[in-house]
Amino acid sequence: MVPLSTFDSYNNLTGVLMRSIQKPKRARSLARALSPLLLLSSLAACSGDKAGENPPETPARGILGLLVVDLATGQPVRGECELVDSEGYSLDPPVFLTTDTDGVCEIYDVDPTQRYSIWFTAPGYMDHYVMNLPIIPSPDPSVYYYWLMSGISTEARDFYAEQLGVAPDPDRGHLIGSVNYFTSDPTDDAYSAAIGCATISSDPGASPIYNNEFNEPDPALTATDYARGSFEMLNLEPVEHTITATVGGRSESMTVSSIWPDSITVVMFEYDASEHGTLDMIESCY
Repeated sequence: MVPLSTFDSYNNLTGVLMRSIQKPKRARSLARALSPLLLLSSLAACSGDKAGENPPETPARGILGLLVVDLATGQPVRGECELVDSEGYSLDPPVFLTTDTDGVCEIYDVDPTQRYSIWFTAPGYMDHYVMNLPIIPSPDPSVYYYWLMSGISTEARDFYAEQLGVAPDPDRGHLIGSVNYFTSDPTDDAYSAAIGCATISSDPGASPIYNNEFNEPDPALTATDYARGSFEMLNLEPVEHTITATVGGRSESMTVSSIWPDSITVVMFEYDASEHGTLDMIESCY
């Protein structure tokens, strides 16, 4: 097993940040990519390979993996992942996956053209609904990629809510997310880079809190930080929300069918290079 401390240089990354990581040949090689934002459970991506112990018996079309680490400690969190539909409801029949000792749940042989949503639950943690994860294409057939998420404990939720002066409301939920840039090659340094200068709006009109370069919510910020690209929206009504990110005159929108009470919905805005041009064209405020 690769010790988590091996990758301490990736500490405090936020958003969906892809890095090319060389690892020993193991079925589950993990990298630390901690995202300790206040009430933010950002996604990141890390790679593994299919060699080693217990590889799939047949070549997989794609692999969906979610690695969950504690927001504060970076240690793996044991819990349960349920594969759900695009609105967060159970499949028929339900599909449950228990995380292994490394904090990973994974499904082999998934359709790489589809998107997948996961509910993550664990004792002492908030429920996390992770929306519409894509399967990251790999130019190397021996390498696959995990999505990584920092799980927020109920203790951390209460602490940060007090710091922000926001009383937790069990009848409302939270939405957290990031704005990211994607090229066609996951080994490209620009792949999944955080996008700064993005503004977030919503219908029915909830206000975002943007996070600064130190991963701290800053009410003075009027757009995402270029190094983080992240935001949060707290105590939302459990109704349908349309969330829009706008940067450099270019917008991307998504519909969140329902905000789940006392839970965290995790979203990601994806600005594709083929549609939006270079990252410099998008980040027009710098």
